[in-house]
Parts: sequence; C-alpha cells; structure tokens
Amino acid sequence: MPTQVDNTCYVGPEEEPDKYRLVRQVGHGGEAELWHAVTAVAGGWEPVAVKILRSGLQDELSHWRTRWNEQVAVLRRIQHPGVVGVHESFQGRAPHRTGQSATQTDHRLYLVMNWIEGHTLGEWVALHRQAEDYFTALRILAQVAGTLNLLHDGQATSRRPVVHGDLTPANVIVNPEGQAVLVDFGLLRVAQQQGQAAEGTRGYWAPEVVAAGAYSPASDRYAFGALTAYVLTGEHPVDDLRVMRARLGALPATAADRGLLDHLMLMLDPDPARRPAPDAWLRRLRATTTTSSGSAGGGGLRPPAPGPAQAREVPPPGRGGRRRALVGTGVAVVLLAALIAGRLAWDTITRAVPGDAGALSGTTSPSIASTPTPAASTPARLTRMPKVSGMPLQEATALLKAGGLQADTETVLDESKPHSTVLRSVPASGEPVTSTVRLVVTRRPLVTHLTEMDAIAGSYELDAGSYRLAGYTYDDSVAASCGLSDSLSVTEYPIDGSYQRFRATLGVVSDPGDYALGTFRVLVDGKSKGTWLVPRDKVKKIDIDVTGGRTLRLENTDKEAVYYCDVNAFVWGGARLIGQP
Repeated sequence: MPTQVDNTCYVGPEEEPDKYRLVRQVGHGGEAELWHAVTAVAGGWEPVAVKILRSGLQDELSHWRTRWNEQVAVLRRIQHPGVVGVHESFQGRAPHRTGQSATQTDHRLYLVMNWIEGHTLGEWVALHRQAEDYFTALRILAQVAGTLNLLHDGQATSRRPVVHGDLTPANVIVNPEGQAVLVDFGLLRVAQQQGQAAEGTRGYWAPEVVAAGAYSPASDRYAFGALTAYVLTGEHPVDDLRVMRARLGALPATAADRGLLDHLMLMLDPDPARRPAPDAWLRRLRATTTTSSGSAGGGGLRPPAPGPAQAREVPPPGRGGRRRALVGTGVAVVLLAALIAGRLAWDTITRAVPGDAGALSGTTSPSIASTPTPAASTPARLTRMPKVSGMPLQEATALLKAGGLQADTETVLDESKPHSTVLRSVPASGEPVTSTVRLVVTRRPLVTHLTEMDAIAGSYELDAGSYRLAGYTYDDSVAASCGLSDSLSVTEYPIDGSYQRFRATLGVVSDPGDYALGTFRVLVDGKSKGTWLVPRDKVKKIDIDVTGGRTLRLENTDKEAVYYCDVNAFVWGGARLIGQP
C-alpha cells in the first residue's frame, strides 16, 4: 500500500518548528494573513488562530516584532471573556512540510491567539434583522462597552489605559454562547499615544486619529458610537457627521425624541472630551428604547420595515457585495408589526392574520401601521402552496404556520444568494398542499479566494489581480503568463479536506488579433478533474468537486497554445474554494 503524503504546512519557533499545523486561511489584510490552525495539547488538537506577517513587510521586521510582542505582553495580563487570549509571538521558518523546516531559508513573524468560533458582529447583524433580535443586539453592545471600560480603566495594566485602536464590526466576534469578544488588537496602544501614522477603518476612526494619529480611550469611544450606529441602522458609518445625524434621526425613537438623537450623537462628537463612558451612554439608550411607547420589541429604533414592493439592503455575512432582505407579503408585514409592538404572543399573532386565503397568499398588503383585523380563533388553513421562493426563511415559515402548515427544511450551499433564503418549495407555488411542506433554503458557504492563499508547490507563482474576460471584469483572479515550454504553469494549493467545490471562470488575455488558445487543467491529490480548451473572447465556467481533497493543482500545459498564438496570460477568473461554514 503506498504511503500517504502529508501535504499540510506547519509553522513554529526554531526549537519546535512543527508546533502549529495550518488548516486554512480565513482572512488577510495589509498587515498579515490570518490562519485557522491546530496544535497538539494533551493527546488532542486545540484550535488556534495564527497571524503571519505579510512577506512585503519583512524589511520592517524589527518594528513589527516590537508591536506584536507588546500585544502579547499586554493581552496576557487581561484575563477577560471579552478579550481574545494570546499564546505567543515568535520568528520562525516560513510554512513548510512536517520535518522539512531546514529546507526553508526565509523567516516569518507569527502571532498565535485563541481561536474564537462564531460570527463577526457584521455577520451577526446581517443574519439577525428581526425586531425580536434587537435587545440581543443591545446586550452584545453592552458587553463591548464593559470590555472597553476594563481596557480604558487599566484595571489589569497598572492603571495604564489600553486602547484597541480598530473597533469595527469585523473585530467583534459573537461566539455561540452569545459572548462578544474583541479580536485583532493590531493597533493596540498602551496609554495615550500621539503623532503616530493614522491607521484604522474609515467611518470608525475618530477625527483626531485622522488629523494627528492621536489614539486614546476617547478615540475608542468614537469607534463604539460608530459601531452602535451600524447596529441600529444596518449601514456602515461615514465621516460626515451630518449624514450620520440624518441616518440616526430617521429611526422611529429618535424621530419622537430629539433629545435621544442628541444623546446618540454625543459619542461621535468631534471634541474627544465630550464623549461619555460607553456603558453609561448605552444605559440611557437601553432605558429609552425599553420604556418608549411602541418600542418594547426594539422597533422604536429600527427603521420601519419596507413595504411589499421595497427591498432593504444590509451588509452581507461574507466577502464583498450586499445582501437584500425582501419583505414581500402583507402577512409578513403584519407579523413583523406585531413582533415590533411586543404585545402579542406567537399564538395570538397567528390568529391576528385576516382569515381569507387571499391575505395568506399575499394578495393584500396592509400597512405596517394598520391594526390587524380580528379573526376566528383558528387560523384559516391553506389548501394551495403560496409563493415563498425568494423570501427569508423566518418569514416563509411564519407565513406557512399562520396557514396551518408545518415546514421541513433542506439547506444547500449558495454563494450568490442571501443566507437562509428560500430557493424553492415542495410542492411548488400554487399546487395543492397537505399539512407538511419542504423548503429548500440557501446557506452561505465559506468562500476562500486563491488570492488569499499561498501556493505550496509548483513551477510558477500565479499573478493575482482583476482581469477582463469576454467583456466582464473578474476580481480576485489568478493568472499565469505564457512561456515557451510544454509545461507553462504548475501551481499547487493546500486545501486539507476543508472544501467541497472549486469554482472559476477560465479565459485568456492576449494581444488583439492573435488566435489565443489556452488549456486549463485541474487536479485534486494528483488526479485529473478535467481539462478545458478556451479560445480568446470566450470563457468557460467550471465547478469542480474537491470534497476530501488535500491539494489543488492548477496547470496550463498546452503546447499548441505556444506554437499558434501569443498568449499574455491564462486567467483563472474569481478562482475560489467553497466549503461548509
């Protein structure tokens, strides 16, 4: 029996070079790549997060080593459930196969932290847009406020305030227990620092950071105010305070109480000295929205739900783009109004829907401000399947429940649709229905672009960027330039059994008038998954099953393409790996 080759990459300090096994890359930025990894502990595997300094910053290694060592020194002293724990920072060999660290002459800088399961706050907000989620969102914000107080008071750092420096929805993770954890302390400062280069995320950085690089607890408080505005409105903040005031002023509670609007804007005040402590500021917000008339369900702050012909855009749970949540039926509006009012139990809500089949199928569209018409104590049972495709799952199941139907669900990975959107139903719309129906629902997959990964083997390093093929631009693409050899390009990536599909749009870029012909080949664990011949001005979309595969190999190996054309680049447009989230 042949021996299985371990293609996994490892990193570690010089004395223990294989200490951490890299599982998959989960993010990247201007400073570092972030990897999900594991390390052996007591006979098992413990998950960790490993930051690897980007190779382009190697010339500043001493500077970054000082910054990362300071993170370790500070964060080790702060034992708090709202702050990510750190293990160590070290300089070690570049990622390598087990037992082969000596073959690597390049050294990289590493920072190892606890691995936090869960959703970023940005993902959480996109997935929790119902009125009943509002108080949970306030509880999460209260946890963040408490953690900031701990950092700013210096309770664990000899009374020296600790400044996070980059408080954004991406740097707050809500774990499965509902605990908000601050991560990515890459801009951490101890005590107040001024005169530093301005770093951070636009919309969340304070004016004094932009103007003078002045980091302090007050700049964190500004970011917390921006973070709260994001949770309340579903829109990322902007630097223009007039726009922010208008957005917050459009909320029902602030429209009824201009004093509350002034209170919200305090945290975004240009004067750092006027920004209040986060916990006290948030208490006023929570108290106002709890006691305000008609806002017990959180509806006092959320904008009114859009009508049947409207769609509200909210940020997506994954990479890029925007997610549309469509409230598409009159019943959904009635149910949401009842939930926002917070006055009706679920069984009361189902009885409050008008009892005719037309209302249940969405042919009437009462306003959210209208009062539901009382009906009989037993809701009318649907006899035909209403149209639910395109609706959020929660609204579809509520609609069906109001009609006396029970829904079973089947999930499919779909990166093109919002999370938990109904794709189709069985039976289909308009067909006779019994007591139970089946809904096929989207699930947002884990998407990793090859531009986020480092190749582990091959004869050629692929170029990353955006390329235009057959009239369309494909971002996050990789491409191989042409060369006079039988094997133009061979590049291999580690996938370690973490993905199910590989998707890309294949095409060639060449000088106008050339008869360009490119050959593309995909191999998983050395086995061919297909070969495609693509001429210029044409594209080929591929969707390859890579389930269980350890390595993904891309080849452009066509002698004919070299002899009969002058190809500038073989492009794997939008090349990405799809996995279970």
